[in-house]
Amino acid sequence: MDIYEPTFYNTWKDLKFEFPKYTEITDLAFAVNPQYKRDKYSRFFVCDDVKTIWFIRVIPGMNEEYEEDSSKILVERVNIEKMNRDKLTVNKLIKIIEDDNGDNYDCRDYNNIEDVIESLSDIYGINNLKQVE
Repeated sequence: MDIYEPTFYNTWKDLKFEFPKYTEITDLAFAVNPQYKRDKYSRFFVCDDVKTIWFIRVIPGMNEEYEEDSSKILVERVNIEKMNRDKLTVNKLIKIIEDDNGDNYDCRDYNNIEDVIESLSDIYGINNLKQVE
């Protein structure tokens, strides 16, 4: 599917970005950047903060030292500064995914996906959250 076709945009136009909640964007991330699957990422989240956008990539089977470890799940956080305080939109998010070069602000490993979800949801919850598999 061409990400520049209106039908592609219509598929994702209802994604909610609410301060300070994370939104799961896994399906959109894989649709925009198929390389993510080849790089073994499993989930993606985004949070529209006041001055930054937090882009989260999740890799199962990896620890903080980027060593294979089947008992860990690595969470990479990317801090994207906003030029102004405009709200995040699907079009802006698609651009972020397209421009993603794999760098990250920091990373942390967790023991399971439930701990990752709990860490991201905090007291606010997560929009568009998929079932934990």
